[in-house]
Amino acid sequence: MNRIIPVLIAVAVLIGSISASAADKPYNDPNAALRYLMAIGFMPAITDDEGAELGNVVNVETFDKLSASLRKIAGQASDLRIKNQLEAAANCQQCNFMPDFSYKPEDAIPPYKLLRKFARFLTAGAWKAIKEGRHEEGAKLLVAVFRFGDDSENYGMLISYMIGHAIREISVTSMTNLLAMDCKPEAKKIVTDYLKALPRPAFSLKDGFLVEKIFGEKMIDMLASSSEGIMEILALDDSYKPVVVQPQASSCNANQRVLMGALEMAAMDGITFDKNADFNSIQDRLIKDKYILKGFECAKKGQYKVEFISADKGYEVSCSCGSNPDSPSSEEKAAPAPKDPKLLEKAQEYGSSGKFAQDRKEFSEYYDKILAIDENQKDALQSVSAIQAEYEKRDNLLIKATVANFQKCFEKQAKLQETIDKLIK
Repeated sequence: MNRIIPVLIAVAVLIGSISASAADKPYNDPNAALRYLMAIGFMPAITDDEGAELGNVVNVETFDKLSASLRKIAGQASDLRIKNQLEAAANCQQCNFMPDFSYKPEDAIPPYKLLRKFARFLTAGAWKAIKEGRHEEGAKLLVAVFRFGDDSENYGMLISYMIGHAIREISVTSMTNLLAMDCKPEAKKIVTDYLKALPRPAFSLKDGFLVEKIFGEKMIDMLASSSEGIMEILALDDSYKPVVVQPQASSCNANQRVLMGALEMAAMDGITFDKNADFNSIQDRLIKDKYILKGFECAKKGQYKVEFISADKGYEVSCSCGSNPDSPSSEEKAAPAPKDPKLLEKAQEYGSSGKFAQDRKEFSEYYDKILAIDENQKDALQSVSAIQAEYEKRDNLLIKATVANFQKCFEKQAKLQETIDKLIK
C-alpha cells in the first residue's frame, strides 16, 4: 500500500504539469466566426427547399404553417450547444470568416448561402420559442441573428456586406412583429435595448468599400503588368471585339461572376424572374434597375443562360462555351492569352497612353470620394448619387466594368436605419 502512494504523487505531479502547460496555450480564440461555424455544425441537415420555407417565418402565424417536421427542426435552434456558441460569439471582440484573405481572385469566400440558411433556421427557432411562451428566449435568438448578420460582413468584399444586410433584414422583420404583439415586456426590452445600443448607421458600408477599392487596385496593377493583362481589361468593353480563334475563358468567367452578383443583389430586393425567362430579358431588367451597367457577351461566342435552381439557391448562370468560374478546366488554366493583333495593338496603345493612367487615377478617386462621405449626414444618399452620376459619365473602362452600384448600397443602408429608428422611438 505504501508503494502506491509515491506513484499517485507522481501521477498528480504529471497531471498538474500538463494542466499548467495547457493553460498557457491560447485556447480562447477571439474570432467569433469560429463559434458561428461550430454552431452551424450543430444545425440539423436542412435542404434548400426547407431553408426557403423557414425563410417565410416572420411571426407565429407563418410558423404554424410549417410542416410538423420543420417545426421540429426549428426547435433545435434552442439546442444548448448552439446557444452556447452564439453567446460565446457575442463576447468575441472580432469576427473574420476570411482570415487568409489576400485580395486575390482565388481567395476562398465564406459559404454565404449556408450563412443565410442558418439565419433562417435561428429565426424560425425564435418563433417556436415565442409561440411556446418563452418570449425572452425568442427575443435573444432574434438579437443573435442580427448580430450574426453584422459579424458576417467583417473583413470581406462588398458582397459580404450585402449578405450581412440581408441577414439583418431577416431579423428586423421578425423584431418588428415581436414588438407589435402582446408578449412579455422583458422580451421587448431585450430587443429595444440591443437596437438602441447599435452605432449609427447600424449598417456601415465603409469597410466593404475599402476592401473593394484595395482588391480592385491590386487587380488593375496585376493586369497592367503586361499587354496581355490589359487585353483582359479591354475584353470587358463592348467597344473592343477580339477576333480570336482560341480566346481565354477568364473574361467569360468574369462575366458570369458579375451576373451572379447582380442576381444576388436583385433577389435581396425581392425581384424575381419567370423560371423560363430568356437571358436577354433578365439582363435587360438588371440593366434597367442598374444592377449592372452594361450587357455581356461571351468572347467565345457562347450563349449565356440563367436557370432557376430552387427557392433557396436562386439562380445559376452558365455559358454554352463551357467556361465555369467555379471549376475552370486544366485547358482553360493553361491556355495562353489571346493574340489577336488588333486587340494587342489597342492594349499596347491603351497601356502606354495617358488615358490608362488617368483611368486608374479616377478609379481610386471615385472610391475615395465615396469613402469620404459622412454616412450620418442627411444628404448622404444625394451626395452618393451625384458622385456616381459624375463618374459614370466619364469614358472610364475600369469604372464602367468593375465598380459596384454605390447608390443601391446606400439606399439599403438608409432603409434599414429608418426601420430601426422607428422601432426604438
